[in-house]
Amino acid sequence: MTGSELSRVLCEVCDENGKQQAIYRCQECDNFLCAVCKAAHLSFKVLRHHKIVDLRELLGLSDRAGVALDQPGMKLASLQGDRCEKHPGEVLQFFCQTCQRMICWDCTFVDHPKPEHKCTDLKEAVEHKREELLMLIQSSKQVEAKLNTSLKDLSELGKLIESAAMTAQAEVNRTADHALVISQKRVQGKRERHLQDVVTLRTQRKTTVSDRRDVTQNTLACLRQTQSAAARIVKSGSDQELLASYTPLTASLHQEMTSAEALCGVEIMSDLAKFEFSSYGHNPKQSPLHTVFDTGALGHLRGQWVLQREIGCSDGSSGLRGASSLAVSRWGDLIVAENQRQTVQLFERNGERRFSLTTVENIMKETRVGVDKILGFVRAVAFSRAGHIIICDCSNFVKVFSRQGRYLCAFTTTAPSDNCRGPVWLCCLAVDERNRIYVGDCSRRCVTIHEPNGTRMQLLDCTRPAQLAVAGQYIIVLPADPTDSIKLVDHVGSTKRSLSVPDSLQPWLPASVVCSTENKNIFVVNGHKDGERGIHEFTMEGDYRGCIESNLTQPAGIALSRSQDGEELYVADDTTVKVLRKI
Repeated sequence: MTGSELSRVLCEVCDENGKQQAIYRCQECDNFLCAVCKAAHLSFKVLRHHKIVDLRELLGLSDRAGVALDQPGMKLASLQGDRCEKHPGEVLQFFCQTCQRMICWDCTFVDHPKPEHKCTDLKEAVEHKREELLMLIQSSKQVEAKLNTSLKDLSELGKLIESAAMTAQAEVNRTADHALVISQKRVQGKRERHLQDVVTLRTQRKTTVSDRRDVTQNTLACLRQTQSAAARIVKSGSDQELLASYTPLTASLHQEMTSAEALCGVEIMSDLAKFEFSSYGHNPKQSPLHTVFDTGALGHLRGQWVLQREIGCSDGSSGLRGASSLAVSRWGDLIVAENQRQTVQLFERNGERRFSLTTVENIMKETRVGVDKILGFVRAVAFSRAGHIIICDCSNFVKVFSRQGRYLCAFTTTAPSDNCRGPVWLCCLAVDERNRIYVGDCSRRCVTIHEPNGTRMQLLDCTRPAQLAVAGQYIIVLPADPTDSIKLVDHVGSTKRSLSVPDSLQPWLPASVVCSTENKNIFVVNGHKDGERGIHEFTMEGDYRGCIESNLTQPAGIALSRSQDGEELYVADDTTVKVLRKI
């Protein structure tokens, strides 16, 4: 309904010869009223409780909400008298669900017959639509809360970017000042370029946040307007007005909620607020910048790995304690050995704990049960290609359990011809793509290779192995002696190359190793308490690439899994398992 149409609505109470323009409507009497008749109407005691609606408010509501009151079902004729346009004199007392229109008794037989049309009582339809609209309003309020939260997060992110930019500027200045002592002329030009790079990055990233904030604010404003329109119709609109505006209002609310959910669902990476570059002549431990003045490259954020989630975070009795060795299956199951609890925990891909395997230190040892059927202190865990859990413990047996934790079998790594090699000390496991099991023996200085059923296939002499990984034709051996280098050994036991650890990483105490199946790069965990506790990446040629994650608490085991989303690194860090994804 437009303003001109409203002016044609006349008071139904005034005398015939002097009817005034109607600006009100009594919902109880179903009459249009002018200002004078409204006052007279309410002067009667029995009529004071009647609900009177201001038609001008409804007109303003239609303009603000984008809901036209002159669309089908909301024409002037339908408002005056609630009578059927096609059957004069008949009251609109039914609602056609098929056509979404109010109809009279005659319409149910002529224009809206069964079974093609589904008709219900008007009051029943009104209550149903009112309930649906109220539920939709409630849902939209939840989306509104999400939008408000997103706005707060965007504001905080803007502050973080500004703070990080200031820190980065100070770091560039400090690094440049140090490097100027060596080569002032060579560094001065690069200082200006890098400072400009910081300004450019800050501008680009703040523009991204600003654009996102504008879109979020516009979406929030539209949602609130439509929400307000729906609330007014529910509260003050007549039955006919509610039914007539239900379809456009719900369509508008659904559309705006979908847009809002899309905005709330888009993650803004925390790395957006980080400004990390490279430095010249500095120990990476002392500065977050690495080799910028040597290469002239304004670095990215540590590389291509970002922290995605944490599993088994310490939360009382259910948290991890002393997480050490771990492994990930092809299906994403995670198994973790706990040193403090002396248990083995199995988690599903979503982080939910499935079950625990308790070691012999936590149960009464029964003399009738063979040592191969119970767990001692766990030294290493692995998954077979079939999903079986493989464990070596202080009993120096390799034990195999099903994915449900049921004991399957156990085997030893020795043979009669090995008697002269001394005592057994099994300490590490690995499984290759052909499902062969590799077992490291630190005491006998060897690696044994077994078929999936445990039958020994081969014995390789090597330095005392503390951790193993398999990369195609190579076996990566992490030695028990920290002064010895990590070696790539072929399947006849010959050392082909060693990893070159830069002096800047000292003190160096490698805790575990794994190899990427995608690019064949090697990842090593440094667990030295005085060193940079983190994950370091090397090439298969042994060259150091950089640190992809630092400041870990007490890192131990590491594993790698590949899913449809890409590769993920799992690292045991005392009370939690951190999961990093390559982006």
